[in-house]
Amino acid sequence: MHAQTRKQSRWSFWRFVRWGLFLMAMVFVLPVLVWFIANRFDESPTQEALDYAAESPRQVADADNAWLLLAGIGAAAGEDPLVFGRRRVDRVVARSHESPMPPPDAAEVALFVDPVPKVGPDIEIDGVGELCPSRDVDCIAWARENTGMLERLRAANSLRLTRWQTALTLPDWQALYPPLLDGPVQDPSVATLYLNLLALELSQTLPFMPPNGVVIESTEPTTLEKLAQTVVFWRRVQVSPQDLISTLVAGRQIEDAQRIADNWLSMRIESVGRVKKQRLIKFWRRPAGPPNGVKRCATNSVVFSQPCVIRHWGLGARCGNVLMEPRSKDV
Repeated sequence: MHAQTRKQSRWSFWRFVRWGLFLMAMVFVLPVLVWFIANRFDESPTQEALDYAAESPRQVADADNAWLLLAGIGAAAGEDPLVFGRRRVDRVVARSHESPMPPPDAAEVALFVDPVPKVGPDIEIDGVGELCPSRDVDCIAWARENTGMLERLRAANSLRLTRWQTALTLPDWQALYPPLLDGPVQDPSVATLYLNLLALELSQTLPFMPPNGVVIESTEPTTLEKLAQTVVFWRRVQVSPQDLISTLVAGRQIEDAQRIADNWLSMRIESVGRVKKQRLIKFWRRPAGPPNGVKRCATNSVVFSQPCVIRHWGLGARCGNVLMEPRSKDV
């Protein structure tokens, strides 16, 4: 009886040992086996993939980099924001190369304090705590209701706005901060404020529709041309290789500009009488674009194309096909 019990115990022990060794072997052998099988059916890289891997990283000159100007947009008056932005980038990059990477020291923290700080909405002063939530409301009507706040922000952020207008003229955009969990992130609030101020200008100076479709050319930049310039700028950002944050910011800025233009068009149509409204609708549907790809400026689209309403309403010919993608079909 005891002998049989001891025999069963030894058998259970050795069975446990065998299963343990088997499981340990599988832990080491199975990944190697999966790797071997996967590579047996792996495809060779295409020529496009090889060309992409061989490309050197894109380098944008500081003088052409609107991202760098935005990084230094809070520089002191008289200091070049591009130089100030470069100092910030160099400090963060140098710290990221240390191992282990230390936290920001006092000098770096001080460097990221803007000598010319941004001024935003104050709910105690303005009655609202944010700029136009363009997805929910008509931003032109909202801007008219909050004229006092926007004019206060225009004056308080005048230097930052001037620098942002300079950034809109730069040809490229490249994020330079290393991807760190605790790293600095660009603040696009000045771009949002700029769009809100354009909405305010549109609410105050609706363009005049000349009688009988008389063409009036404008030689001065107009608000819609500034809106178009903003869309052109952010589309350049979208089509270049970018970090995820830059791509998301560009998409939101384009969407906001398009909604402001849509709000302007709706307000312009509603501001005319019934007879003029019919003429306006007919006028808005004038063909635009080359003969092989004619698009119509339908009233339910948000299209601003060079031969269409922009030029004929005295808004200048520089907007081109930039503010909106047509929602109407090609004809």
